[in-house]
Amino acid sequence: MISIIVPIYNTKDYLKDCIRSIRNQTISDWEAILIDDGSTDESSGVAMEFVKQDPRIKYFKTEHKGLSNARNLGIQKASGDLLFFLDSDDLINPELLKIQQELIRNEHACIVSCKLTSNFQKATKAKLSFKKKLFSAEKAIESTLYQREISSSMCGKLFKKVLFDNLQFTKGIFYEDLDIFYRVFEKCNKIVNIDFPGYFYRKRQGSILSEWNNSRLNVLEVTENIEKYIRKNYPTIVKAAIHRRFSANCNMFLLSYQNGITLDQCWQIIRKYRASILADSQCRLKNKAGALISYFGPGVFLFFSRFK
Repeated sequence: MISIIVPIYNTKDYLKDCIRSIRNQTISDWEAILIDDGSTDESSGVAMEFVKQDPRIKYFKTEHKGLSNARNLGIQKASGDLLFFLDSDDLINPELLKIQQELIRNEHACIVSCKLTSNFQKATKAKLSFKKKLFSAEKAIESTLYQREISSSMCGKLFKKVLFDNLQFTKGIFYEDLDIFYRVFEKCNKIVNIDFPGYFYRKRQGSILSEWNNSRLNVLEVTENIEKYIRKNYPTIVKAAIHRRFSANCNMFLLSYQNGITLDQCWQIIRKYRASILADSQCRLKNKAGALISYFGPGVFLFFSRFK
């Protein structure tokens, strides 16, 4: 059975569509674990409407402690041997869980990842033809750090629940997915990625990453920890970890400046790794451009960032 974990926080305007997309799945062997993270709007009322209609939908309310806490609680409450994380303002294609469940079984994989898209029509009307690619744990981590086929998002992926034994999302931080993904991946013998755009995410005002918050600077520590971990455990893919840390520092340097903050530590990391980025043939063109422009100084770097 698949346990679908849905953290909820003040998303009453989107929650109905989210839950309906679960109920529209072409497989029936699932349960939805709705974790209300202390919502102050009418989200609880929306959730309870569905609880009354469908015994597979379960609702739990907690104090507002953040996304990580809600997901951890959802894992504890889950009865299935497979887990799927779905944000409460997002939707999934009716065929997605069926496709992923079959691949878990047929490929003897631990994780099946799909493509995330902000295009509603693409997600809901996607053709069932798709390409799949198999990864070892190390290659999947490398792909994610290079920001290529596999994203670091926990959403849109079907996991064997056993992967989360003795492993939890870190509480109280942003970028909790980036913080945990490699520790989940490394428990896998095989990961399957499909280019099926089965997960629709909304870009909306008020979402966690749509507005500036100093907690967004957590990504600097998260990517520093990733680099340290990769250097110790996966030395052959250190360049990928450098790529991800460089990208995070560029983003935070630009975003903080736009919000009246100057982060010298970010600029130091950009200077430290820019030569490595330019020498790495696998780095994204965006990162290479940033590395090259950085040689002209922070003022020029900030000027050209307006045209990204």
